[in-house]
This record gives sequence, structure tokens and C-alpha cells, in this order.
Amino acid sequence: MTRSIILLEETPYRPRITDSRIAIFPIQITDYSAKEQKTKNIYYAYRWRLEPSDMEAYKRGEKVEPKKPIVFYIDNNFPEKWRKYIKEGVNQWNELFSEIGFKDAIKAVDFPENDPEFDPDNIKYSCIRYAPIAIENAMGPSWVDPRSGEILSASVYLYHDAIELLNNWLFIQTSQADKRVRHTLIPDEIIGDGLRYVISHEVGHCLGFMHNMSASSVIPVDSLRSPSFTQKYGTTTSIMDYARFNYVAQPGDMERGVKLTPPRFGEYDRFLVKWNYTPLPNASTAKDEYKITSKWISELSGNPIYRYGKQQGQIIDPKSQTEDLGDNAMKASEYGINNLKYILGNLNNWVDKEDPDYSYRTSIYNGVIMQYLTYLMHVYGNVGGIYLNEKHVGESSVWWCARPAEQKAAVKFLLDQISSMDWIDNKELMKEISLMGSPADLLRNEVMKAVIASPNKVELSALKAEKRLYCNRLFRRCLSICMETYLIRRKTIRESNKNAKSFCEICRNRRRNKNRERSQNKIFVRRRIHRYSRFLERVISNSPQLFLFMSSGCIQTCGKCFFESGCRIRTVIGNLLYCSPARWIILRLFA
Repeated sequence: MTRSIILLEETPYRPRITDSRIAIFPIQITDYSAKEQKTKNIYYAYRWRLEPSDMEAYKRGEKVEPKKPIVFYIDNNFPEKWRKYIKEGVNQWNELFSEIGFKDAIKAVDFPENDPEFDPDNIKYSCIRYAPIAIENAMGPSWVDPRSGEILSASVYLYHDAIELLNNWLFIQTSQADKRVRHTLIPDEIIGDGLRYVISHEVGHCLGFMHNMSASSVIPVDSLRSPSFTQKYGTTTSIMDYARFNYVAQPGDMERGVKLTPPRFGEYDRFLVKWNYTPLPNASTAKDEYKITSKWISELSGNPIYRYGKQQGQIIDPKSQTEDLGDNAMKASEYGINNLKYILGNLNNWVDKEDPDYSYRTSIYNGVIMQYLTYLMHVYGNVGGIYLNEKHVGESSVWWCARPAEQKAAVKFLLDQISSMDWIDNKELMKEISLMGSPADLLRNEVMKAVIASPNKVELSALKAEKRLYCNRLFRRCLSICMETYLIRRKTIRESNKNAKSFCEICRNRRRNKNRERSQNKIFVRRRIHRYSRFLERVISNSPQLFLFMSSGCIQTCGKCFFESGCRIRTVIGNLLYCSPARWIILRLFA
């Protein structure tokens, strides 16, 4: 273990006050001043001490070097063919610093060989480090002066198997359009450009920039198939987004000139550099600076390109999701799913001679399944979705916005996918690779559970929408039915839970006594399923809300057994979701 101690400057760098409307890492300072009659939290931006070496020349509009440039030392343990792409991922940030008047503001240099004082483990050296570990990731932490937010040191750690992650991304997201990546070993120049993108993203963190997950959502889906648009703007308005490669592009699009990779930089990246690093010599205090920088944000608050979408755990804002592209999740996912079908159908032909042990095909097949689930979750994020915006007084944006039409389209998309997932069970591949069950059944179960739970998810959105998500006619009908069934409701729910528990008990008994009374159990189960199916049909025909409520209750009662392939009751809910009356009722809840 190495411990480092740094002597801070006696006079701290003047801080730049930030707020929640921009994707800049903040450090919190607590103000105990008596003026506010309370403690007040102030947030300083993470940023390097980047000062013009000649302020007068800078004021005249000349490009000048900084007094102290940002220097990253490149680990000499990196494979040689990676090194030029890693350096480019650092140096390309000079393009944006040049736009605010700096030249050579950031540099990538090799580890010094004849400097006895140099130690990459010493925190005073910022490095791009190579980690020979089988982890598919990279990270870019930084260390700051707690008095001002000045970045004292920052490093990027690239784990070796980030290169495998790039290989899978490129194959799964672009091989439908790019013939060059239809191999187990993708050409070095393509992998290298992906590596440059990963490094530039992590260096962005080292410069103080957070993820902006809404950056890709402002691009129309159809524009992602436009040669002129993608050549100029790529797939996103910020490389600090988790937007990957152009999975919307269809076979033949690359030949038309459609670009499949993210941009070197987007418009939001330019704004981040301008906001965080433009010197303001005419401002005498941090508060004076904030009046200027806050106005920059306010002036652009109505432009979605400059919207900051926070990274979310549970998805509330469907425009701030990870790994997504475009302004319409249903349309983009439809394109993406068509591409996955194309890739899966051609996988054997593309890599058969290069993958004798099926290990690569197994990896890609698993990746296709996860990518398909990702597309479905992008759509599901729209169900009950609320668009969130950070704003100050006087700005044109709104705090939140719910759109019922998009939620209804999302539910319909998911219901359609439930009945059309069999393509994922590629029999030709499954008979050759490692033993597995049915991915389609597994995914179908997850989507069924999500759809059944969707009324609970949409509750908050319904309260916040300009119009109720439940139409008045349906609301009055449901209210009337609930009043009529009030006296028998507890009995009905008790019967539902009793039946559900009975099915679980049957499943457990069948597993324990597989060779005993099998024929009697089968007859008993069929009768129970028929009785419970008729019971659910009566309920759903009278009260769709009560059906959904009871379905959720049954899931909680039965637990995993309810959706395991061994439990026949799964088919009851499945058939009800497939049938058009049930689909109509569920969709009416979002009308």
C-alpha cells in the first residue's frame, strides 16, 4: 500500500460555484454564516487550476498556453498497439480547450525512464494505468482540494478485458451493418478507435465531468440512419453519456455513409468545457463568477441539447437511461431487435471457422440476450415515466412532464414482444453451445411480471399528468364495480390467495413425489387450473383493476414458483395476456 501526502497551496484556487443543472462533479461546503439564519450548502465544481500564462494576450483573443498544463503519464505496461489510441483519447480534449482560448492545455506523455523521483503510485502524478485483470471496465477517479474543488490529481484505470467488452459491443451493435467486425478478432483500427472513445470518456471524468444520460435522447431515431447527420453528430450530444454504437443502423446503411460510432465530442461536451474552464478575469469573487455561469445555463434551459439527465437507479425519467439511443425507445428498440435477429441468424456463417470450440459464439449469444433485455427495459422505462428537469426561477423548462400516449405505446410494445420472443431460442446455436434452458421463456416471464406490475408503476405519473391516465368512463365503471363488490372483495381475494397457495403446494408435492400418484396429480392440477382460469376470466370481465390487483397479489403469494416452468399456473396469466380482450383492458388503463 502506498500513502501520499500533498502540501496544499497556501492560497486556494478561486472556486467556481455549481448547481444541480449541469453535469459537473460537486464538492459540498457547509456555510454556517449568521446571514442565512440556517446552515447553507454550497457546491464547488471539480476543476483543474487552468490559468492563462499571458492574461493580457488572452483578453485580446489570442490562444495562450496555461501556466501549468494538465499532464497524464501513460503506463509503459500497455500493449504497444494500444498506446497511440490511448494518447489520442487524452490529447483530443485540446480541441475543446482551444475553443476557449487555450493551446496545449492537456498532454499525454510516456512514463519517464530516467527520473528517479517519478512514482506512478504517488498521488501527485496523474496517470493512465494498465490493470492486467479480467474485468470489463475502466474508471477515472480524482482527488480534490476540499477548500475549493481544485483537482489535484486524477488517473484512469483501464482493466484488460475492457478490450473484450469493446469487441462484444462492436459485434452485437454494429455487425449487421459493418462487415469488418464479423470476426472473432476485430481489426485493430476499429478496436483502437473504440479504445480511444473509452479513454476520452474516462478523461472527461478526470476533468470534472459527470455522466449526462439524456444526451442521446435528443437525437431523432430516423437521424441515426442519416449519413449527413451521423457523420456530423454521431450518436449522441455528449461522450459523457452511456451511448454506445449505432444499433439503429440497418444492413446496408454503412455503404450509404451512415456512421456507426459516437462523435469525438458533442455539443454538450463543448458547453461543459466552456462552463468549467473559461477564465473570468473581470469577476472579483466566486459569487460574481456564479452570476455569469448561472446565466449561461439559464439562457440554454429551453434547448434539450443542454439538458442534464442524471444517472438513475430505478428509472423514473425515460429520457435519462443508459445504453439507449434516440428520442423514441419503441422505434429505436424495434430497429435494434431486427438487427439482433439478423446477427443471430448469421452468427454461425460469420465465425464458424474462427470459433472451433464455440466459446465466442456462446459469449455473443449471451450478449445478444442481454442486449435484447436492454432494449425491452428501455421501453419499459416509458411506462409511468416522468421527464425530470432541474430549473431555477424564470427558466422556460418545467419540473416534470408525463406523456400518456408514449406510455400506452410502450405497454403495447411489451405485450407484442411477449408473443414474439421465440426467435431468441436459436435452435441451431443452442444445440452446439453449453447447456441452457429457454431464454425466451425466461425473458417472457420477466416481461409478463413487468406488465402485470405496470399499474403500480404508473400511479405517480397519473397523478402528475395534465390529463388523467384513466379515462372518466373507465374510472366510473371501476368505481361502481368496486362499490358493488365491496362486501365480497375480501372473500374473493381470500379465494384467489387460497387457489394460488394450492398451486404452489401442488408444485412442491410434485417435486417431492415425482414417482408417486403422478396420474392423480395431473388430473387434479388440470381441474384446479381450469377452475382458477374460469375464476380469473370472470374477474377480468368484470373488473380489470381488480384482476391486476389480484394478479400482483398472486405473484407475491406464490413467489418464484408462480413463474417457474414447472408451475402450470404461469400459463393462465400468459394466456390472458395473449388474448385480445385482456390486452385491450390493460391498454385501456393507459388510455
